[in-house]
Amino acid sequence: MFLCFPIFFRVPKLAFMHKEKFQRHAWYMPAVIAALYYVPQYLRGAPAHRMYNIYIYRCTGKGAEPQMIPYDTLTAEASVGPTFLLEDYGGICHGEFHHLYRWGGSAEMTLTILTLFLSLFALYVLRRSKVESEKRGELDASESLTTRSLYIGFVGKVLGFGVFGLFFFVLIPLLNPLDTGMHIFNDFYLVLFDENRGLRGTLFVYAGITTYFLMSLPLAFEGMMFVHAMTKGTVLGIDRQLRKTFGLAVLTGLGAMLFIVGCEVVEALLPLPGIAGGVFLSGGVMLVRRPILGIVDGFSGKLLPSEYAPEEVSYLEAFSEVMDDGIVSPKERILLTTLAKTLSITDARVAEIEAAFTNAEIADDESE
Repeated sequence: MFLCFPIFFRVPKLAFMHKEKFQRHAWYMPAVIAALYYVPQYLRGAPAHRMYNIYIYRCTGKGAEPQMIPYDTLTAEASVGPTFLLEDYGGICHGEFHHLYRWGGSAEMTLTILTLFLSLFALYVLRRSKVESEKRGELDASESLTTRSLYIGFVGKVLGFGVFGLFFFVLIPLLNPLDTGMHIFNDFYLVLFDENRGLRGTLFVYAGITTYFLMSLPLAFEGMMFVHAMTKGTVLGIDRQLRKTFGLAVLTGLGAMLFIVGCEVVEALLPLPGIAGGVFLSGGVMLVRRPILGIVDGFSGKLLPSEYAPEEVSYLEAFSEVMDDGIVSPKERILLTTLAKTLSITDARVAEIEAAFTNAEIADDESE
């Protein structure tokens, strides 16, 4: 998909790809190429693209014998299960747990790394295309804001995936207290079920949990910027709504993170229930929520700028009410002209605002 960016965003060195005939077929080409690659790999059972030695290792309770539930034919090495897990307990279960183990699928790591590099390539294409379009004067104010929102959204996604790569390939292996030679996800669950894990193991568990959010948060951020880019001209106040939602999401996430940190710190250092520390820290965030929301709102205001000034929004709201019947009567035009003068909006800007609203309405009608 990232390799298709030059088809839609023109850059000088790849201008030969920016053609309408390519654009007509680009929507399905990534899926076709992926199918042409993966289907043969699957049919021939390529080890790098399949899992093997899949089984569930289960303990039904303290003192019970561990159970092996295989999903396929296991090798001799795998058939004994992760015996190191129960070495300190004489091979007997020390509690109730179960987990799915599997080997293989090494290509997923390679593809993940490749995705990070390809996203940097796509970011370069998007940035260069934006700069070239601005130099040629092909973007008006509205289109420039749309392109800016899309660009910031993609930058956020790339940075988020970069942080994910840093966590997954650097931080988590460094924090991993086990040396089992197994898949990192298997080690994660081994440490998670270990009641006697130390600080390093706890940090390893939380770093592993964080990676799940680092996969979804960049996509959510890009989605927010995409919504802003696509609806800023048709939904009045969408920038304010998105900024408010963004601020509340940041505040909630900060409170949840501090709650977890407080619980762990109090349990480790004080003879008190961990929830006391969590409530103390997260409650403290709620007490100072206004300054925090103010800081976040200032930051989000730079990410999600409004296409219209407050005075222009007032005029646009009045114009949208007048256009309910699709016609501006002479009396309504006089009122709108008076309102524009009161708000110090020039005639040229009034024409731009009304044209943008009318074009958006026409586009909505055509889509329906």
